[in-house]
Amino acid sequence: MDILKEDCNYRTWTGENISYQSNDFDLVNAIRDLSKAIISKVNHEIAEDNRLSQLFAASLQARTVFQPFTPAVNDGNCFTQARAFLSQQDDFIAAVERVEKDLDFIDNNFTLIEQIKEYLNSVKEEMRSAECDMQLIDPIVEQFKQCYENDVVRNFQMIQELAQKAKDLYFTLFKGKAERVTELYTDLRTKAEELRHQVNAYPPAWNQALLNKIDQLDNDLQRYQINNIDIPQYAIQCRRCHKQLRDLTYAENMVQQHEQKLMLWQTEIVTTDPTPPVPPTPPDPSHPTPPAPPATPKKRNMRSQLPSGTLSVGQYRAWLSQQLQLLNGFDTTDQLDFNN
Repeated sequence: MDILKEDCNYRTWTGENISYQSNDFDLVNAIRDLSKAIISKVNHEIAEDNRLSQLFAASLQARTVFQPFTPAVNDGNCFTQARAFLSQQDDFIAAVERVEKDLDFIDNNFTLIEQIKEYLNSVKEEMRSAECDMQLIDPIVEQFKQCYENDVVRNFQMIQELAQKAKDLYFTLFKGKAERVTELYTDLRTKAEELRHQVNAYPPAWNQALLNKIDQLDNDLQRYQINNIDIPQYAIQCRRCHKQLRDLTYAENMVQQHEQKLMLWQTEIVTTDPTPPVPPTPPDPSHPTPPAPPATPKKRNMRSQLPSGTLSVGQYRAWLSQQLQLLNGFDTTDQLDFNN
């Protein structure tokens, strides 16, 4: 009786108590009721879900321990069932404990396990998109898979430790990338401010469109100056800057394009009045109005683009390549002014 009450938690499973005045027939019936209650719970909570059936196969297997005790008790099998129970009581108790642990885990920890599984997959995909070394995350994901598929209850602590490893790894990668991007974009903002200073040497109306482009670029660059990182538990996006690791990699890859854009804009600074006043000329009826002159080619100020000092052949080649990229944005009729 104590085995049923204490070791097998009879009341918890059946909602009933066992009286110390119960006879042998009543006790064998209690074993039957307990076995049927556990089998019913396993069938309802685990067997009907394919995913849970795979992860908690031990509880499904435990049903084979309880099944022999489910037939109706009568005078002919009562003592046979009682002797069978006493000979198998250790296996019976172990089976009850196994099912209890699995069901308790499903109720309290299974959602967390699934969240960790999804998180690890997200970290792996994010690192792949961010062109990171996958050897840093692959062993963690593989070890999690083994723990997940081979007794997730027993391996719960190890799974939590693996999740923390992944979290620490992702934070380290994010922090390093954020510092690099912040440094690069701070330098870009400095160059944009220097360009704005050059433009401001002339009346705003001459270069208003250019000033607008500089302001827009500066706003975009400012979003990648990341001073504080706050990544929630099992998330991949910083809730302060709203960036993921792949966003920072993309921003880093865009630095050269931003630099070329600033260099191109520098050649577009208008240094003379684009619409000088034209003195009125009275019309001469005897002479027809001459056709309008062709549009004046755009003047590109190139002096600031010229290198100075001593350059290696490699540096000079890189400079020439950069200048050719700039020329791709010019019209064939534009004029290059190397004096300004």
